[in-house]
Amino acid sequence: MTLPIRESGILSAADLAARMLGLLFLSRFLTEMGLGASASFRILLPIIGVAASFGSIGVPQALTRVFAAGQGTRRTAWWSTAAASLVSVAGLGGLTWIAVGHYGQGAAGPGTDGILRVALAAVPLLVLTCLNGSLRGILFGLGFTLAPALAQVVEIGSRLWVLTALWPLVKNELHATGAQIGIYVLTTGEAAAAVFLGIALWTAVRKKRRDSAGSSQESTIKKSRRDRKFSSQSSAGKKQPRDRVFSSRESARVRTVLRMACAPAGQALLASLGYALELPFAEAWIAQTHGVDTAKHLIADYSAVALPLLCAPMVLTDSLATALLPSESAVGVSARRAAQQLRSVIRAVVLVALPAAAAFVVLAPALTRAFGSSTAADLLVKIAPFALPLYLQAPLSSLLQAHGRSRALLVAGTLGDGARLGALYWGIHSLHLTRAALPLAFAASVCVQTGMLYLATRNLTTKRISNKRESIRRSTKKVL
Repeated sequence: MTLPIRESGILSAADLAARMLGLLFLSRFLTEMGLGASASFRILLPIIGVAASFGSIGVPQALTRVFAAGQGTRRTAWWSTAAASLVSVAGLGGLTWIAVGHYGQGAAGPGTDGILRVALAAVPLLVLTCLNGSLRGILFGLGFTLAPALAQVVEIGSRLWVLTALWPLVKNELHATGAQIGIYVLTTGEAAAAVFLGIALWTAVRKKRRDSAGSSQESTIKKSRRDRKFSSQSSAGKKQPRDRVFSSRESARVRTVLRMACAPAGQALLASLGYALELPFAEAWIAQTHGVDTAKHLIADYSAVALPLLCAPMVLTDSLATALLPSESAVGVSARRAAQQLRSVIRAVVLVALPAAAAFVVLAPALTRAFGSSTAADLLVKIAPFALPLYLQAPLSSLLQAHGRSRALLVAGTLGDGARLGALYWGIHSLHLTRAALPLAFAASVCVQTGMLYLATRNLTTKRISNKRESIRRSTKKVL
């Protein structure tokens, strides 16, 4: 059983190029706008990410599964995208209202008008993000990997081009804050990616139609459709029930897509919520015993140096997970294939995780010094042994989604967040740990979440194999 190595390699290379361009864009943006001019922008960006999670993570993965299984239609995709956009815009409105209540009245905040202007400017960005996510999901489901991979390079490259080539020409005439300009630049990048993905999808659909036009099966299907259409038009009394049945089928498909989108979007929200709660709680609890400066320095070493270094090789495993979802959804439910793919995934992730963990343990002082921190080496050494369970999370989640077990993602994410906060509180207040408290919480969360995902995958394979054997026994008894 082979893994989609070629597709994973394409996604990894494109992701690496996009990250390099993203670093260039970030440095250019900070040089042009400055840190002080983007207070509203820094507040709104996490809000946009949370609000767009349903349309940029959940619905695209659901559309990938539906189209890979051959059950997707154009109306299903458009209605699902429209519903995701409405949910995302409503979420942005609710989160903006919370931000206005928190920052609008404070002297240090950007003010109500600044937040509302940036939020209104972010609505087109949010809609384009949902549209691009759906286009990527459809292309992945149809079996095209290169176009979605190149789209993120086109997106980041367009942002960088606008900021370096167009912005110097209009900056004296465009009266806007740094936050609004940042939103406009991001929207331009999403628009360029939408045009690229739209052309790629149109080309892919034409290619599939051209490939299937010459088959006799297609001609037979077309002939039967014409016969059914002629018979339905000849009886005017049956036309309205036919439309009603068709709309009910489409609405059922849309509801299925939205239901399938809830689990990956919920998992992403739980992960964001867990990390968002972990760092403030850790800073507050450590500051009670060791002072505010020690707590802030420890949080900075962990969140800005050690954790990003450990997550850097995940570009390979995340690309493998992205490529696994359409390939497994297209094959269908098979216990034997799921068991073989589980073993293949573990072997592939081990080949990435073990060398990475060893390199982090040996090269921790040099790597952390390169990031400007000489005190984060011990944190990286403590969390490096847990690289394998961390890197396994995304591929296991893709296997579970492809086999219709998306709820396991929510259960694993909830238990992982609970283990993270519980271990953090226990380590600081009961064990009186300081620099080892955050690695302890990280280890507890990763082990619990990955363990639950692995058990769900193993239970999926063993249960189906046992059910198949039981059905074989029953059929044999009937024959005898």
